[in-house]
Amino acid sequence: MPDPVLIVGAGPTGLIMACELLTLGVPCRLIDRLEQPVTTSRSFTIHARTLELLDTLGLVDEFLAHGHKSYAMEYHFQGKDETASLNFRELESLYPFCLIINQSDTEAILRQHFAHLGGVIEWQTKLIHLAQSDDTMAVTLEQADGVQETLQPTWVIGCDGFYSTVRQQLALPFDGEQYAGEMKMMDVEVTGFTLSDDKIYYFINKDHMLLMTRLPGNNYRVLISDTGQGTKTETARSDFQAVLDQHFHGAVTLSEPEWTTVFKTGRRKVDTYRSGRVFLAGDAAHINSPAGGQGMNVSMQDAFNLAWKLAMVMKGQASDALLDTYERERLPIAAQMQAGTQYLQNIIMAHGSGMEERIALTRAPQWNRNAVNQVAGISYTYRTGEATALTSGDRVPNVEYGGGAYFYNLIDRAVPTLVLLLADDSTAEDFAALEALVAEVIRDVTAPLIVRYIVSDAPAAEIEPHEDMIIDGPGSIRDRFSAREITRMFVIRPDRHIDFEADSRDSLLAHLQQYYTRAQV
Repeated sequence: MPDPVLIVGAGPTGLIMACELLTLGVPCRLIDRLEQPVTTSRSFTIHARTLELLDTLGLVDEFLAHGHKSYAMEYHFQGKDETASLNFRELESLYPFCLIINQSDTEAILRQHFAHLGGVIEWQTKLIHLAQSDDTMAVTLEQADGVQETLQPTWVIGCDGFYSTVRQQLALPFDGEQYAGEMKMMDVEVTGFTLSDDKIYYFINKDHMLLMTRLPGNNYRVLISDTGQGTKTETARSDFQAVLDQHFHGAVTLSEPEWTTVFKTGRRKVDTYRSGRVFLAGDAAHINSPAGGQGMNVSMQDAFNLAWKLAMVMKGQASDALLDTYERERLPIAAQMQAGTQYLQNIIMAHGSGMEERIALTRAPQWNRNAVNQVAGISYTYRTGEATALTSGDRVPNVEYGGGAYFYNLIDRAVPTLVLLLADDSTAEDFAALEALVAEVIRDVTAPLIVRYIVSDAPAAEIEPHEDMIIDGPGSIRDRFSAREITRMFVIRPDRHIDFEADSRDSLLAHLQQYYTRAQV
């Protein structure tokens, strides 16, 4: 009998994957080659889309309690009066902000939740060999004392970061480029910094970028990106202070830092996220510029995309074809992320270029709207074509439809939800016809399917009470889905993306049978 799913890497991506699988009833093992969790925090931002997904795990309140809200990223160009800003308050989300939280706290919350679910992280355990054929897989693990174990996991998920052993075992190229220069970072107490705590600040001149933001507690994150030349001691407080003095003329001073680090950045990605029964997720599959703080967020979102699909396949509720959509969807997201981070990189870290050309990038039409939705992950989409209304692949907006009720509460977190939005002029006869259509579809699909009928006040008065009927009194749901004048049918996935927009019984049935009918044995 095959062993449980093996997840390699107990960082944020691996922890999300493990928590999701256990929540969905799929056993897994989570290993990490480190001796213990790291206590430092390179990443410090959780964006709106990630918070929406963390809410499905019931963890968002705990995350909010351990962080603080930042409502803008503000860009100051030295020698220029003009300031550019990304205003997160414009987001269409329950979380119109960026959450500032130490990565160590992010991981601690997820580890605690994993333990609550019955999971145990196997520290000091590394994967040293992986081999697979058409129907079998053999993995060798090695513990710190040299003891080895051979197992046959059903699936392996590589969440083991930039130096991924899983990716190396698959011999997959990790193509891309390294950015010139380096990043110097410290967590430190600061005096004399009078700007508000609810923004992330970027101070930019021709040759460097200085980032400052308040962290939870007493420290600030101070980060310098420059050409990497001329620094005597890379992490010395005096070198950081010299850069601050260029911008604040001695008014802002640093204490001795609690933690410092220096690192290089770049952008790389694999061309495939799946090889047989092995998947890659997070930094094992893609890295990008840190501009906007999107890397960890997109990595965690990889796990949310894959986990429910893998759970349905393992429980016999979906065909293997569903797993092929993971790569098909997440590869374009990595490209969207890299394009977005490169755009911001060209504004804040294009060392050597002039201020005017950088400022010009922030004057593009709809710059704030486009940039803030991209940074927050709200605009990430799996759609393959153009559309004027919500359609297949789009993130579902969490619409309030009266009395404090929200649309996400109608979406199942384990199986697809069929949402039928009845036009305003629908009659009881229209509802009966739609019910008959759904009954036919359910009869021919063996996988579980949650059904929701979204109706206005008028037809609801003519229809007998129905447990699956939701009264959209103000019309806010149907407005957002452009369904006031025409009835629309959507399959919505557990990760709150539109899986499919059906225009007939036949198209709906064909889609469900392709992905969600029990795999033939």
